[in-house]
Amino acid sequence: MVSRKILAEDLSPEYALSLIKRVDSNYEIIKEIVDGLLEPYIGDINAIMHECSFLASRDFKSTDLAQLDKVILQIPPIINNAIEGIKELSSKYNYISAIKKELYNSTMISSDGRVADKEAEANMACQQESIVQSAYETSLKALRDKIENLKEMLYSAKKVLNSLEMEFRVSNSNY
Repeated sequence: MVSRKILAEDLSPEYALSLIKRVDSNYEIIKEIVDGLLEPYIGDINAIMHECSFLASRDFKSTDLAQLDKVILQIPPIINNAIEGIKELSSKYNYISAIKKELYNSTMISSDGRVADKEAEANMACQQESIVQSAYETSLKALRDKIENLKEMLYSAKKVLNSLEMEFRVSNSNY
């Protein structure tokens, strides 16, 4: 078997740029798919994260305590909804995996030639399913990351609320 080293001088700038454009184009398609898969689950997460960021960027006053408390109470149901989203996306991921496996197996059975040739043909036949499967995998990871970020936000908001309540109690006890 001949081994070929790819050196910088072997790489054609035109070919490299065409690959980059192809990757960018495919990335946009996959990003659109992933965003579509995530859309039903992340709207509330993004809204509450935005609200928490807004609150964190200001100096707190006593009126902000009620708003912060309201935000804290909104987060657990949003997390629960997102967890339901993970369950749905996981089921759909399992379904696309089964579709891919079925196509792979039927292509392997119906193909002629050596095993390596059959595997190559089956892999080629499943490219679209592999892309969709990858989109589900990426969506699941993104939703899990959003949930973790929201849990951290909840933890931080609770700490801030406790600290502010203590501060207001101390300042009110001085009168």
